[in-house]
Amino acid sequence: MPTSDEARQFLEAFITSRDLVKLEARFAHFNVFEALAVARRELHHSSFLAFVLSPQESHGLRELFLRRFLQEAARIASEPTVSAIEIDGLDLSRVEVRREFQNIDIFLREPLKRIVVVLENKVGTTLHGDQLKRYHEIATQQFPKHRFMGIYLTPEGEDSNDANFIPFSYKGVRALVTEVLNREDLMFSPNFRSVLEQYGELLDRRFMADQELQELCASIYKKHKQAIDILIENLPDEQSAILSLMKKMVSDANFKLDECGNNAVRFVPESFAIPAFKSDTAWLESGQMVYLEFRRKREDFVFQAKMDGGSSEQRAKVHAFARSHQPPFRVDKAIYEKYQVLYSQTAVEGVSLSEGNDQGLSAVLNEKWVEFEAVIGAMSKAVQEHSW
Repeated sequence: MPTSDEARQFLEAFITSRDLVKLEARFAHFNVFEALAVARRELHHSSFLAFVLSPQESHGLRELFLRRFLQEAARIASEPTVSAIEIDGLDLSRVEVRREFQNIDIFLREPLKRIVVVLENKVGTTLHGDQLKRYHEIATQQFPKHRFMGIYLTPEGEDSNDANFIPFSYKGVRALVTEVLNREDLMFSPNFRSVLEQYGELLDRRFMADQELQELCASIYKKHKQAIDILIENLPDEQSAILSLMKKMVSDANFKLDECGNNAVRFVPESFAIPAFKSDTAWLESGQMVYLEFRRKREDFVFQAKMDGGSSEQRAKVHAFARSHQPPFRVDKAIYEKYQVLYSQTAVEGVSLSEGNDQGLSAVLNEKWVEFEAVIGAMSKAVQEHSW
């Protein structure tokens, strides 16, 4: 434990480091979506997307964003009910866009060629029950003479395992935002251009893999570990209470705890205690290379499966396994050198930290824990059935 003078020296070196200045510069400018704390709010993302998709709204995009969105969805569909070429020739000016129609996130209807589109948006949650099947039945029963197009939108373009729904990612949304911003034939207002640019920046910050950012953060932590640990140890008690609740739930579920600190609760299911998931060069002293954790991430808490350390051969083997079992795993195509997130889902959003109490947080976490246990069960089954 450092003395007060040592702690002060660590903190002074940290706040004056060039790497920290570089990191702060990336996030220093104002972003309206960050200010409103909507980064991981599905309802807010859906509302904004419904706005830009609607040809009748005041954004000045007319049909462009809607047309390009539907074309990209049709392009990646294995058996599209409406082709990208047909969409190019459609008059989309009369498309009706509804929010929360029959609990559907975004519902679109093209009346002339009789097409209905159901967009289900999942940012920090997962599907429950027969949700997509139910939405398909609602749309086809209420509009029986219409062709159906289902789109399942997630950060990584996760497969819904429902043939009626096309997997679409927020990376794809980001690409469309960039495309629209680069168009010279659009006359939308400077105010809306600024909002659209900030939305694109939000997607970059929250959903895009950023190798440069990861390397910068790793460099800062390596150089200023003592200062960062001091800061973490002195975070508000409310955040510590959340970690304590998480730790208790993990213990009550009889999972093995591994190197829990003031920033994360790490644990290992029995199914993960296999040689393929262990390494002498693992980041954890226990040698566990693949593990689960609840951890702080900016103003939120996330539930993750992670891989830290290991040889290139070991990492490639685990990466290939996770890629071949999606779901339950969600992993980037690239293999990263330092650490790899194999699955990530928001556990507690920032609003809960400022508005919750122990009883309310416990209820939120208990509800989430039911989801996480299902995910852990699916992961464990995949590990046990895999030929290592």
